[in-house]
Amino acid sequence: MCGICGFIDKHSSLSDPLATLNAMCGTMVHRGPDDAGSFIHGRTALAMRRLSVIDLSTGHQPIHNEDKTVWTVFNGELYNFRTLRARLLERDHTFRTQSDTEVIVHAYEEYGIDFLKEIDGMFAIALYDTKKDLLILARDRAGEKPLYYANLPGGFVFGSEIKSLLKFPSVGKEIDPVSLQQFLLFSCIFIPGSIFRDIRKLPEGSFLMVQNGVAGEAAAYWSLSFSDPPERRTESEWIGMVDETLHQAVVRRLESDVPLGVFLSGGLDSSLVVAHMCRVLPPERVKTFSITLDDPAYDESKWSRWAARLMKTDHHEFQLSVDGMADVIDHVLANMDEPMADSSIIPTHVVSKLTREHVTVALAGDGGDEVFGGYPKYFAQRWAEVLRHVPPGMRRWLIEKPLSLLPSPDGSVLLGQNKIAAFFRGIDEHYALRNQLWVSAFQPSDLAALTGHALDPRAFDPVLTRAAQYRG
Repeated sequence: MCGICGFIDKHSSLSDPLATLNAMCGTMVHRGPDDAGSFIHGRTALAMRRLSVIDLSTGHQPIHNEDKTVWTVFNGELYNFRTLRARLLERDHTFRTQSDTEVIVHAYEEYGIDFLKEIDGMFAIALYDTKKDLLILARDRAGEKPLYYANLPGGFVFGSEIKSLLKFPSVGKEIDPVSLQQFLLFSCIFIPGSIFRDIRKLPEGSFLMVQNGVAGEAAAYWSLSFSDPPERRTESEWIGMVDETLHQAVVRRLESDVPLGVFLSGGLDSSLVVAHMCRVLPPERVKTFSITLDDPAYDESKWSRWAARLMKTDHHEFQLSVDGMADVIDHVLANMDEPMADSSIIPTHVVSKLTREHVTVALAGDGGDEVFGGYPKYFAQRWAEVLRHVPPGMRRWLIEKPLSLLPSPDGSVLLGQNKIAAFFRGIDEHYALRNQLWVSAFQPSDLAALTGHALDPRAFDPVLTRAAQYRG
């Protein structure tokens, strides 16, 4: 994990640009403890903190092209950089390092903005072309690496973390009321907003250009397609394709010049990642990491142990107690840029910190339930679509009331009542909003009392826009 930041001082009003740049970069030492670098050209400044993963000796950033007219700072990893590097060498580009970062400046020289279509990886990139006075920000296809920006009258500012942007003098801390409502309803703040009115998130698969100090709009260079596949395949053929695609994805992520491991919970997602690692590495070289919890209701360590034994990995377990999690809450909150109501961030922080004592990079299995509809709430959508056609009064007395008397799996009638009430409360909502409102601590009707403002319809816009793209 690295961190990048920078700015364009539009009116050259900063008394000490380097001090401002250093202050911004200094907020991200935790992201990159191994190295730091900066570059200032006229009104434009770039900086970064580096966690060294590839090319430990010569990968210092910012990196430039042959005549020092194109500069870049980069957070992430390019999985196809060796192939792309070989192609660029054939086109007479000269490389000074073995790093994946240097591929970016030469790919830009060769392909212009279309270089983004040539690279494969997870990344947040800032590239500055001194001849054109052109700054380009870009983010990877899935939005794995964060990138924030603020376009203000006096300056354009960007960074991997909000804390970095707040060190620029004119970036304000006024709360965005729409983002606050999103957080209360959905437990997170959707792209492109942030908790601060001045600060935006660059969308995934997008780039933004700032030329001569004038910022354009973020534009997509790639997007997910939900259209029907052009070919017909059997279920077993699709399963084979998914398996091979996942295998290639895991293999691409094993490129590293430092020790590498993997988080293992024992669930399907992480177990599949470990299994694919063991197909290309000796199992004893695959270091797996998991946590055990002192609460049996939440402890899944028996499954991670079973998976580790089955695949014969070098397994490591860390004991985590409720008191231990409470001890790190303040530290976790201090490193969060904006509110996010996902309690799993606390054990994730703990296991990451402990894992760092053994390896520098760790793979994880996330997103499988979202991609393949694994959560029960996705199955509940089918019932909601049927029940929404039943008149509300009949629905309430003939279905909701009797169901609310059934206990939940843990035997709690009250918990069962709450879940049933939440389910029926969301039935008449747009299908794309139901999943979130079913699990939300608050409802739209609560917002006036909580924030002093009634629901702003714009709070739903990101969800409804994605739903239209999916259905479209």
